[in-house]
Amino acid sequence: MAIAIQERFKEHVCVVEALKANYSSRDDVNRVFAVQQLEAELSDLCSRREANVQAVVKELSRQTDAVEAFLHEADPPSVHEGKDQQVSLQEQAKDVQLRSDRVEELVTDTEPRTRHELSLYVHITNISWQLQNSHNRICGKVHRPATKDIGHIDIDPAEKSQFDVINSVWDILG
Repeated sequence: MAIAIQERFKEHVCVVEALKANYSSRDDVNRVFAVQQLEAELSDLCSRREANVQAVVKELSRQTDAVEAFLHEADPPSVHEGKDQQVSLQEQAKDVQLRSDRVEELVTDTEPRTRHELSLYVHITNISWQLQNSHNRICGKVHRPATKDIGHIDIDPAEKSQFDVINSVWDILG
């Protein structure tokens, strides 16, 4: 048993000696110092590059300002007028597009409803309008199913007021 205790003691002494050697070693301190030096060098390099980039940006900005000033001096008034005309034409194109969209909306929404209303009106009144006349007259035929009679409508709106034209159509309808 005494031998086992001695072996354990030697083992502990070896561990303590290894710990002393690790703690007394300057390897870690040297590594930390090397990393700090590298960090300082990189920081200095970044600062110098940043200053260089700032100088380049300032120079490019100065050159850009000079070129813009030259271009504004070199532009004749007609170029500016052309730009204004282009903006005006673009606005007109947008306006035309909005109107076109509105017309398309009216065609797709209003036309079917109007066709239905006209069809309903034709069936109720039994009037068949002649829309192809070239004399600006209100022309058509009225079918009266009760009497099996066909009446003719031929009114010149230039000779009568709108009120009289409407009354004439109602008179023909009976």
